[in-house]
Amino acid sequence: MKPTRQWLEVKNLTADERTLLTNITFGGAWQIQKSKTKKQENLRVRAQVIHQLITGRGSFYNAEENGWTSPRLVAIRNAEIIGILDLESVRLHCPLLIEDCTFSSGISLRESQSRTIRIHRCSLEYVNANQLQAHGDFELHNVAIRDSLLLHEATISGNVSIEGEFEKSTHSSSIDCTRMEVNGDAQIIPKSSEQVKLTGANIRGALSVYGGYRGPEAFEAPNLEVGLDALFGYGLESRNEIKDLTIRGRLSLTGAHIHGDLDMAGKFYAEDFPGYSAIFAENIRVDGDFLGSCQTQGRLRLTGARVGSNVILSGSYDASPREDFAIWADRIRVDQNFSAGLDSERKVVTFDTEGRASLLGCWIGGDMRLSGQLTSGDDSESVALDVRNSQIEQDMELYFSADGDVMMNGVQIVGNLVLRGECGDITAERLRVGHTFFCRPKKLDHLNLAFSELRVWVIRNPEAETLRASQTVLRGCTYEAMPYLSEAGVEEWIKWLDKDPAPGFSTQPFSQLAGVYRAYGHDPEARTVLISGEVRRRKQQSWLHRAWGRVLWVTAGYGYRPLLMVAWLALIVLIGTSVTAALPRSDFIINGRIASPFNPFLYTIGSVLPIVDLGESKIVPHGAAQWVSAILVTLGWVLATAVIAAVTNILRRGD
Repeated sequence: MKPTRQWLEVKNLTADERTLLTNITFGGAWQIQKSKTKKQENLRVRAQVIHQLITGRGSFYNAEENGWTSPRLVAIRNAEIIGILDLESVRLHCPLLIEDCTFSSGISLRESQSRTIRIHRCSLEYVNANQLQAHGDFELHNVAIRDSLLLHEATISGNVSIEGEFEKSTHSSSIDCTRMEVNGDAQIIPKSSEQVKLTGANIRGALSVYGGYRGPEAFEAPNLEVGLDALFGYGLESRNEIKDLTIRGRLSLTGAHIHGDLDMAGKFYAEDFPGYSAIFAENIRVDGDFLGSCQTQGRLRLTGARVGSNVILSGSYDASPREDFAIWADRIRVDQNFSAGLDSERKVVTFDTEGRASLLGCWIGGDMRLSGQLTSGDDSESVALDVRNSQIEQDMELYFSADGDVMMNGVQIVGNLVLRGECGDITAERLRVGHTFFCRPKKLDHLNLAFSELRVWVIRNPEAETLRASQTVLRGCTYEAMPYLSEAGVEEWIKWLDKDPAPGFSTQPFSQLAGVYRAYGHDPEARTVLISGEVRRRKQQSWLHRAWGRVLWVTAGYGYRPLLMVAWLALIVLIGTSVTAALPRSDFIINGRIASPFNPFLYTIGSVLPIVDLGESKIVPHGAAQWVSAILVTLGWVLATAVIAAVTNILRRGD
């Protein structure tokens, strides 16, 4: 229970305090300040005297006899106020202005109702305005508060402006605006502050945050709601004012809802607090643009964020020591474009990261454009960019330079994919590109490309730059067109397929490339690709299969060269006819007599082609003719078997 107040009487007043009574005009504007005729630095007055004057309470004058009414304004200037100015639960019917004053203690406005409150250029212990209801503005300008400013659950009908220096607080926060409601704008500009809380605050206008903040939880604003724009420092777009923002600790906006743009700039350092993100905005919702032009030492965490317009990032984002992530934006959803290193007009701006940039499972309703310098930093896996399982509804353009790897597994791109830049290895298994894949990275001599199970409509590859990659995984990759196919010879493209480091062999990449060659009317090149694939497939088999494969290659080109079979048949028939013609006629017997007449050519054809009977089947060879006939029959069966096997393989594979 609050103790009963002891009211002051006239006899208890000091000379300065007695002067106040004679200068007060009831119902007018009260000027509580030093007399212009007196040469003194400050008016010394006890806080209780001001309380009794403002409220009409107490016994040093009779309110009814003096005709006391509420003043139109209370202005306190150049005063030294002794004690606590306790206005708790008081209803102030007029604005309160306090300027250039020194308080030995603080001001309590807890549960008060007031008009506008302005405290300018004052030094005081604290301001307790918890549950204050102000039907006007609340301003603290150039104040020095030694302990804390409390606006817990306060309701301000106008604007809120907080500017000054806030020393270390005995409370958890130097500035506590938890669940504060502001109908107008809010501006927070401390020169230095230990910790600020806007947890659950509701600002229906705009929010501007500048100044300096420090502590592990330097600026805590989870579940904050801002009706218009939220400006943290100066940003990418032109502003009328440019003010610095430095936060040494964590800025928390988790679960916040910004109905306008969120413009973040300045310096955010969390390296002194291991495990803390520099900017922690998990599940934040921004209805407008998210504009980030920051210098961070610690994670920028946007996991689960929802942005109704564009995301535009510039600046420098570094992970804390021994941390992997510089930007952690998994599952972010952006309704329009996501740009980093490029402004809204596609002009190049500074963007670099020191640590992994992770956008796992993100959804971008427009384009994704990334430029700048990406460094994997202390990432144990040396990954500079990770966009696995993301969906891009339009184009994805990658122009950055990175010293780490790029992970694109499972990415779905409705439009084009443009890959131009410099990076480590690129892994893009199950990548889906709805239209065209422009692939022309820089410095590919030591680059490994993994495009396993890629689905794309068109691959455009000027000057066949990707052929210089160290490794290229293309298993399962499908594409319908490759306009720059003729920029390199078929052997160069085959060498590109040979750069697959995966164990085993897959015929699919060769069949895919051959299909594109056929689509462009290059059937000889298509056959060359298919034969090369068959040669490489046979090398993976046992020695017996390899030997039989060699026979198929020599006799019929694995079935892809039918004219080779005809050539072998003609050669065998020519040699067989010549040898048979040179043998004695006595070696060819029919019905116990020497065959006459005898045609060596027809005899050779009948021997080589067992299914063909030209009337020579009744001839029985003797002596050397038996060996020649056996050789011809064997060669015929080998040639027929090889042709049938090769054609069967082709039909089974659909080549």
